[in-house]
Amino acid sequence: MLFVVVLLAAIASTQAIVCAPFLCNGATFDATQCKGGVIKDGGFCRCTDACAKVEGEMCQLERAIFGGVPLGDCDNGLKCTSGSDGHNPFGRGVCAKDVTKRSVGSSRTECEQKRISAMISMAIWQGKWTPRCDTDGNFFPHQCDNTGSCFCVEKISGKILTTKSRDNVPC
Repeated sequence: MLFVVVLLAAIASTQAIVCAPFLCNGATFDATQCKGGVIKDGGFCRCTDACAKVEGEMCQLERAIFGGVPLGDCDNGLKCTSGSDGHNPFGRGVCAKDVTKRSVGSSRTECEQKRISAMISMAIWQGKWTPRCDTDGNFFPHQCDNTGSCFCVEKISGKILTTKSRDNVPC
């Protein structure tokens, strides 16, 4: 019994990293080194931002049983998935496209919500934008308003990434 208690205490201690304020002294982060997006305060002890993992990179699937170094989170539109056998005792996964389909009656995506809102609104103004959504409910990257001015948006959030232009906007 004592052996089990000692073993459990040892495992628990591997999970307990105390982030003292001095650990952040001199901590830096270079976002230009990221292949994908940036996770705000995602670095060690939340001292810095961190690079989001891109498709094919190892990620943190779940809390590791035996502690270990966290592997990080996947970028927008990606999901940390287990290997082909579905079993991973060390909490490691691989970032892959999130192809989870929403079930009937589930909540609407940001694009679908904004589209419905724009369509039922009685107010019409020059420059009004009614989003176009793909079959997964995400924003098409290329969008145009009611004057024919086009712009690029982020696929998941719909955040406008470029200025509006009458010319062809490559997204």
